[in-house]
Amino acid sequence: MRPITFLVRSAAAIAAVTSTLTAQSPDAATLASLKWRSIGPVNMAGRMTDVEVDPKNSRVLYITGGGAGVWKTVNLP
Repeated sequence: MRPITFLVRSAAAIAAVTSTLTAQSPDAATLASLKWRSIGPVNMAGRMTDVEVDPKNSRVLYITGGGAGVWKTVNLP
């Protein structure tokens, strides 16, 4: 199948499906039964918060993470 034919057929299929969908509205009883709860912040490990290059040696990087800790690398090419 040619790419343009595939795109046209895909767009037509998506338009046909989305035109029949409607948003759901919860009733008052459902909303009243919901309870507030804390869901975060969670463990942020793996998230990099800062990357700095040593101004005297561009092969040295310092990296900090959201979960704590500072890492240093000296093996850049």
